[in-house]
Amino acid sequence: MSLRAVLAVLVAALTACARPVSDEAFVQTSQRQNGFYEFSMDLGDTAQTYTLSLLLDFGAGNHEFASFRNLPVFAGWRSPSDRTYQEEVWIGRDDLSSASYFDKVFMVPYRTGVSVKEAGIWRLSLAVPEDSIARYSLKGIGLRLTREKKN
Repeated sequence: MSLRAVLAVLVAALTACARPVSDEAFVQTSQRQNGFYEFSMDLGDTAQTYTLSLLLDFGAGNHEFASFRNLPVFAGWRSPSDRTYQEEVWIGRDDLSSASYFDKVFMVPYRTGVSVKEAGIWRLSLAVPEDSIARYSLKGIGLRLTREKKN
């Protein structure tokens, strides 16, 4: 086997073992923990920035969904050293990504360019008002984490 062929095989093997650029997780409403959609994120590389997007999947029909204007989402962060951070974000009707009669999907940029000083496993807990879950038939919430090298 030539040196060129060996290098090609080596490069292919190394890139095949590389960490994925993004991770995704989805928590069904029936799988919530004490009312929270729970996610764990490996933010273990301080040389990277992270982009987080939320996916909300609703099963309400067009008639039930007609009253939807916006939805508050409570976000609670827990760092690897157990520090907590909280905020409320709003998902608006304009964020609707795709819709059919019984399926409404929102894919919403949540945070872009996140840079952590504390590397490790971070936890994100999301909560939505119970009346909104019932009214709009929220099936679940997903999280997409995308990694990028810092400039």
